[in-house]
Amino acid sequence: DDVTDNDDADVTISIGDIEIDKMVWDPDPSWRDQLLIPLGATRIFKITITNTGILNLTNINITDTMSSQLIYRNAANYGEYYISPDLRKVIWHFDYLDIGESKTITFDAKAVHTSYGWNKANVTTDQGATAVDIVPITVYIDRDPPICQLIYPEEGEFLSGTETVRWYAIDDDPGGKVLQIYLYYAPISVNGVNYYHRIAGPLYNNIDSKHGSYNWDTNRLSNGEYKLLVEVVGSGGICHDSAEITIAGGSSDMAIDVIIQDTSIGSTSYVKDGDTVRVTATITGYGSSKLTKGDITADLSGFGFGMSTADSYNGFEAVWMVENLNSLGDGEITITVNANDVTGSDTIIADNTDPELTVEKPLNGLYFFNTRLLPLARTIIIGSITIELKTDDNNGIDRAEFYIDDELMGTDAGETGSSFEWYTNLPRGQHRLELMVYDDAGNKATQSVDFLKLL
Repeated sequence: DDVTDNDDADVTISIGDIEIDKMVWDPDPSWRDQLLIPLGATRIFKITITNTGILNLTNINITDTMSSQLIYRNAANYGEYYISPDLRKVIWHFDYLDIGESKTITFDAKAVHTSYGWNKANVTTDQGATAVDIVPITVYIDRDPPICQLIYPEEGEFLSGTETVRWYAIDDDPGGKVLQIYLYYAPISVNGVNYYHRIAGPLYNNIDSKHGSYNWDTNRLSNGEYKLLVEVVGSGGICHDSAEITIAGGSSDMAIDVIIQDTSIGSTSYVKDGDTVRVTATITGYGSSKLTKGDITADLSGFGFGMSTADSYNGFEAVWMVENLNSLGDGEITITVNANDVTGSDTIIADNTDPELTVEKPLNGLYFFNTRLLPLARTIIIGSITIELKTDDNNGIDRAEFYIDDELMGTDAGETGSSFEWYTNLPRGQHRLELMVYDDAGNKATQSVDFLKLL
């Protein structure tokens, strides 16, 4: 046997007829033979085996052994032969590998503990050919905040009508967390204080992985000077950037900008029974700072109440909190706020209809490596299987969740009419698969399947 040392980072043992190469994708981007990864992040790993000998090889097993830092997160391009219950040992099997043939396995692994260690892959064959390759891994806690910049509007811009706010936001070490972006505005110096009001959020980069945009209706404000602020929240902290602007196309007098938010689900689009709603009215322009909360009323009849004065008012922002809503039904609800005969309104959609969920796979029957061979009175699975389900909703699907034996194993985002798939290979024994689908209002549908895993 030959042993080679590649910069203390890559060790290969070969008898000359099979080789193995283990690499990991780092977001630089490039394939690397070692990895520095933040806690909570997921990376793509690649194992390539090549028959370099003069004989065809049979009964090939590729075993990937992860240190305590990592757990297997599926997404493999080949079906697994075995996955350990702790998700730290995975085996792939091939019946044969011809002379000169290569096979490449890719899969995801997640960093779950901070430390230094090794990720090892080895291959064995009936002919006695073996090889080993390792990837050194360091897992750390991301302490650096993201980087952000408000691209438009710039300092001193005059805005009118619907303006497209644009930003730049990145996190060099995301730690598995998707950046969340929030937009705020504040009239400059209300009673000597800059009060910030949320325009929208959470938003996400929607142009590429580094840039995003949002269409802001500035006509809902009075003309005047404001500060616009972008806030970017990452796993390591928060970044802010701002610009002083002038609204030039709004109201020349007082204006009321109303936003309805279901605080129970964090949505400004949907509301449902049992939730708590916050109605916020920002009042800008001449005379707004002289109002008291008794001067400001909201028509809450859409929520089953009548006219109500504001719970609080700070000279800029009036707030109503409506708790434990009920009997909303389905459809649009409009809330109108009045102050000194000036009105503003906002609309939210009530949705109390659960989504539809149909499990398309597995059904009752015998499954052999993802194929249903025959119907049975129960579900029996041999090998790996792809869970498939179909959904529908009157408004929109937010996500599907996959549970095995009461443990959340996977989440998939979607939309109305989505078909979801989740690939898994479980250890032997009796298991319960539970599928949950949530719509955009937080309504839920659930289905469960009990099955026996033989191999």
